[in-house]
Amino acid sequence: MNAKAYFAQARSLPVQIQAKTKQLQAVRTLQEPLAALPEASKTLSDLAADITAEVQAYAALQRQLQTLIDSLPVPEYRTLLELRYLSGSKWEEIAEAMSMHVRWVYRMHGRALQAAQKILDAAK
Repeated sequence: MNAKAYFAQARSLPVQIQAKTKQLQAVRTLQEPLAALPEASKTLSDLAADITAEVQAYAALQRQLQTLIDSLPVPEYRTLLELRYLSGSKWEEIAEAMSMHVRWVYRMHGRALQAAQKILDAAK
């Protein structure tokens, strides 16, 4: 997997974790009234376990991405990738936060991905 695809997984990560957490809360709310029905309770327990596993996988991916970002040699690359992929910021917001023109942010993003790709390739 290339660096761009690797980081792309994180774009929707916070939203996915939030959605899965809400699903888990809803399942837990339903478990109590349906506790008398063993089949329904088992199905809800399985669903809750699946959702919990997905949330844990998303959290693990976020930790892996943070580790990769932290290993980048240029502080601006780290800031850009954190804002874009871990915070979900838009290009314009990143440009403003970093006091740069959005075109330069695009260019630096490409360079940051190239640096991340080198790290990923070296780790293989």
